[in-house]
Amino acid sequence: MAARPSSYPTYLDKHFGINQITSYQSLDYEQLKGQVEDRKVKSAVRKALDLKLRQVTATLQRSLLAVDLALQAHHDRARQRQELAAALAAETNRDTTTHKALRRRLATLKTADARYETTRAKRRVCLDQDHAKIVAIHLQIDGAQATESRLDALIQAQMVKLDGQSKRLLDVLRISARNLFYQALQPFKQAYDNYRDDHDYFRQLTLSPGVLEVQADHIVIHLMPRVQHGGDLRQAVLRTLETINARGLVHPCLPGRKLKFRLGQRSEMVLKMEVRP
Repeated sequence: MAARPSSYPTYLDKHFGINQITSYQSLDYEQLKGQVEDRKVKSAVRKALDLKLRQVTATLQRSLLAVDLALQAHHDRARQRQELAAALAAETNRDTTTHKALRRRLATLKTADARYETTRAKRRVCLDQDHAKIVAIHLQIDGAQATESRLDALIQAQMVKLDGQSKRLLDVLRISARNLFYQALQPFKQAYDNYRDDHDYFRQLTLSPGVLEVQADHIVIHLMPRVQHGGDLRQAVLRTLETINARGLVHPCLPGRKLKFRLGQRSEMVLKMEVRP
């Protein structure tokens, strides 16, 4: 079985929002002095010089490669010129098409060699400049501060740290809600006996709209799920509701009134409209 990718959303993330940002409140690092651990890091000046050195070195490497390739091409042209010169010497008649074609090819090679000489001089100037830049950067690196306080650098850059107090509190509530959901899911898992989608059906059941029937000593909650429950699934839901009702749950705001859950049906619903003047 293939490994699950790291970007795959977890159950806590998908249904409880464990990775959501709770608050955008932040703290200045000036306020966190003495509270967070500080350490030495590479200084900003040193980072900038190292980056500049890498860029100039990369440019120099490309230039050296271009010089090497141009030199190889120059040697190839020299060999071709010798071959063409020998072929021209073997041609006794200068008015033939072959002789003219050989002369044109030889002229093209001479033009390319002349262009090579001009370009080589320009490349040499660029190489000298790059070498000079690298030497100057190394001198700057030797005189620059290598490390600095990470906390001082953050304060100087006016960086802030996300205040996680609100998120920590809400994450505790999210994890508690997840644990309560899994505890309530267990009777349904046993009754439904299908680990592939039992959590999804049970979650849909918990999100079902309903109708309250308030009596003197109890409250009947008629659940109207959006998903049709039939066959084994319906029997599993009914057994789960019986298990919940056997606990004798009481309304938190109406002491003494027990809660009774039942699975309602659309055939039991009657739509009435009252027109008022």
